[in-house]
Amino acid sequence: MLGKQSLPHSVIEFVNANLLKRGEDHFNFKLDCILSIMKLAMHCTAASLEERINIRDVVTTLENIKLKFLKDVGGD
Repeated sequence: MLGKQSLPHSVIEFVNANLLKRGEDHFNFKLDCILSIMKLAMHCTAASLEERINIRDVVTTLENIKLKFLKDVGGD
């Protein structure tokens, strides 16, 4: 399993090539968005229940990720 420390460096290796290709428009914004979603997924799958994020925070975090991405790609 991927650790939190290796996630930023490995995300490009396991994301579907149709979602993220180096050199394409908004590559860095897409990478940041996918990385944020993967970090959230790691919080959702923490080993202990106490470490897991609650569903309300998941929804809020996903909404914030979406808004940031839309702001980033719309700012060209």
